[in-house]
Amino acid sequence: MSDNLRTPGMTINITAAPTPFSSQNIELLKGHMIETGADAGNATLDEPVLCSASVIDTLFGKKSMLAAMYKAAVANAPLQEIWALPIAAVGVAMNATITVQNASTNLGQCIFYIAGHRHSIVITEGDSNNDVAIKIVAAINGSTIVVSAVALQNVITITCVHKGDLKLSLVHVYNGDEGDIGKNTLILTAFLGGNGQPDIGTALANLADDEYDYIASGFSGTTVLDQMQSFLDHKSGRWSADKQIYGHYITAVGGTLGELSAIGVVRNDAHTTIMDMYDSISPAWEWAAALGAVIADHMASAPELSRPLQTLVLKNIRAPNKGRTTTERNTLLWDGIATHKKTKSGVVTIERAITTYQRTANDIPDASWLDINTLAQNAYFARFTRAHILAIFPRSALADTNPRNLAEIATPDDIRKECIQAYMSLIDLGVCENLSGFEKLLTVSRSKVDANRIEINWGTDFVNQLMVIAANAKSYLQIENGVV
Repeated sequence: MSDNLRTPGMTINITAAPTPFSSQNIELLKGHMIETGADAGNATLDEPVLCSASVIDTLFGKKSMLAAMYKAAVANAPLQEIWALPIAAVGVAMNATITVQNASTNLGQCIFYIAGHRHSIVITEGDSNNDVAIKIVAAINGSTIVVSAVALQNVITITCVHKGDLKLSLVHVYNGDEGDIGKNTLILTAFLGGNGQPDIGTALANLADDEYDYIASGFSGTTVLDQMQSFLDHKSGRWSADKQIYGHYITAVGGTLGELSAIGVVRNDAHTTIMDMYDSISPAWEWAAALGAVIADHMASAPELSRPLQTLVLKNIRAPNKGRTTTERNTLLWDGIATHKKTKSGVVTIERAITTYQRTANDIPDASWLDINTLAQNAYFARFTRAHILAIFPRSALADTNPRNLAEIATPDDIRKECIQAYMSLIDLGVCENLSGFEKLLTVSRSKVDANRIEINWGTDFVNQLMVIAANAKSYLQIENGVV
């Protein structure tokens, strides 16, 4: 308010006071759209776009990978803000075949699964093998699954709508009570022949400095993982001090124990999570989208982000017919691969969501950034503290001391007090602990080379997750008095 006002009266200057800190995570889905043809989407390749249920098919095509990913994400986090990043598909598309036989002696419901999604047709009296093939083609082409089908007499050729080395499942029966008609009438061949890995460089550059907290994709090739590691790293990526954008990459991979172990042990990235999807008929991109949605939802606010993700359900993800043993899952957790469990009711749940970080720069085993919670806590701490400090000192002068207690002047001691106040708030929120340890490690001083700069060093102690309870039970036939 101006000091040179001489006209009598009362003037009131209204300004906005700082509001309590709030945080909302954004999930970014990275995948393919239908690029050409009558069913093509109208989104722009390599450009992020905000998604909603009403426009998802128009943006990417109803049979597209991204449409399927969006549905998987929304099923797991209905209120989650979701964006998508369409990536061009390259190479050759995969294909498989279904051959129809013995239709006349197998009347009734015929069931089969493509990419984890159920298809059903009815074989009626008088249907020939060719008639059944036509029905199957109509069912496939009328669905939203990422394949198209054509029939030549009793042989159906199924082709993925996207080019590339994508893993698709084609199986007869998922549930044991769905009958044997599909098995008796359909000869299935696995999806083969696909090749090509997407180039994500332009797409990543187009994200600019916009924040996307969890980036989910079925792309798990070495080139993509390396690109994401550079994109998110602490030196020049989104976790660097000059960017402070943060983010985490989530993908899923199937295979044998040895194959998954070989993928995990060579990675060492705190900002990537690779989920084991062993023996599941759901595709990797739906696993990634579902997992990303659950993580984005639960890692958004305190104290929830300090709680482990174990037992949280991945809805609409097909559980493996036979899950891995405890020993196998423990091996994967030591090799940088996140794990899931299958409940007795057939539901997929998260067991432990870890990163691929395993060693220091000196190749010494290190668990500092093993669990994804720790990275979420770090990002929350940084954003909360930055918001708190800048709200208190939005435009302050800087001095060593402030004997007149002028509101416009900040001192190193003032800033230190506010750092402690912010940390105390984070303790109240269940993000941090050990205030005395924080105070001992905290230093705030003016730079010796830049008079306008404050330098802060702190050590944070985050709340941990209760994941393992180890108990020792001693068995007695009779506990006598006085036994210790």
